[in-house]
Amino acid sequence: MGLLNRCAVIIRPRTPYLEWAKQDDAEGLADGVFESMRSNPTTYLVPPWDDDAGRKAVLKEGWSILFELMLECWVTDETYWPEPRTREMFDQWFEFTVSESVEDLVPDEPIEDFG
Repeated sequence: MGLLNRCAVIIRPRTPYLEWAKQDDAEGLADGVFESMRSNPTTYLVPPWDDDAGRKAVLKEGWSILFELMLECWVTDETYWPEPRTREMFDQWFEFTVSESVEDLVPDEPIEDFG
């Protein structure tokens, strides 16, 4: 096993995200996608930090990127994204959990980027 030099942020959408998604939901998929995103949330690896100040700095710098990645899960056309997006809005739209310890249980198999 190997401890990675990363922390993890797990993001789940809240009701305001669903309400936004329903505005452009001609096929009626928003509820199902929302529930899927809640039960199988996205985990993002972020730089590690040494103390609470470092944790706050990572989230201060990263919330807007995380917001955009979550919006992109529903629609890639940025013209449909809400403006302006603020940290307060991010906190209203998403709940997030931070894990300071990320451990690799298969260290003999390299981590791959499928992006």
